[in-house]
Amino acid sequence: MRSIKLYNVLVAMAQITRAQEVENIEPVPLSNKPTAMWTMDGGAQHRFDTDVDSGGEFNVSSFKTGIGMQKPWTDRLGLDVSASYARDAYDFETSETLGGKPWEDINSFRTRAILRYQQDPQWIFMGGGFLFSSQEEDAKEDSMEGGAMAGVIHMYNPSLIVGLGLIAFTQLEDDTLVVPFPLVRWAFAENWAFETGASDLGASSGPGMHLTWQCAAQWTYKAGAQLQRRRFRLDDDGVVPDGVGEDISVPLYVQAAWQINDATVVELIAGIHAAGELTIEDDSGDEIASEDYDPAGTIGIRAAMVF
Repeated sequence: MRSIKLYNVLVAMAQITRAQEVENIEPVPLSNKPTAMWTMDGGAQHRFDTDVDSGGEFNVSSFKTGIGMQKPWTDRLGLDVSASYARDAYDFETSETLGGKPWEDINSFRTRAILRYQQDPQWIFMGGGFLFSSQEEDAKEDSMEGGAMAGVIHMYNPSLIVGLGLIAFTQLEDDTLVVPFPLVRWAFAENWAFETGASDLGASSGPGMHLTWQCAAQWTYKAGAQLQRRRFRLDDDGVVPDGVGEDISVPLYVQAAWQINDATVVELIAGIHAAGELTIEDDSGDEIASEDYDPAGTIGIRAAMVF
């Protein structure tokens, strides 16, 4: 089995709490909590051609859609549930070390259920579980993974929110990972904030950090870095039958968000995927080949609606 790397710890953060959810936590009386709120979102993204170190090149076109609900059961207890589907279409030209064209289209499904208990306007406790599956189009072997988490969020004041939790989740052909994860939102100046945690970026998501500037009522700009990791089951007649593929990169990006109305936002992103690495493992989790790839430009769009 491979050793635990820093990106494993960061990826754990991505399975639980999104930065946007932290922004929704406000020090208001519990009796003012809203009724059930639904959200829908969808995005598209393209990563342009990039060269693999051993030769060859590839690009990726991605699509993602999801739906979620936040339902208060009492003035203190509520349930958050969500489900999403994503498709990453890889277009490879021959890469000798990776066996030509190591994989093609990847389908990913994710669902989660999180209970929140708000002790008072400053303290929120949460816990729950999640399931996710990611596999190449014709993969036959099991690709289901899952985990559980528990955490706490504290609002020190309207400008500072700090959270801490613990997560355990399984990995395809690798050891179960147990790690802590932090979450911070600090509004350090008027219209400016620094955030850590997971957030959506075009047709993907991942843990990271960013600066936010709200220059007008309808416009918000972000600049940040995010870690993205795709780990998936390969099909049974490819380069490594029933093996595992992995794509890791660090997008550096800028984002412009247009709040069309109270219920709808549209986001445009542009950036560069840096520190990219592709890996193939066999069906026992032993590494077969690993190759770095050059930085690649990316653009994307995402829209979300609350109702």
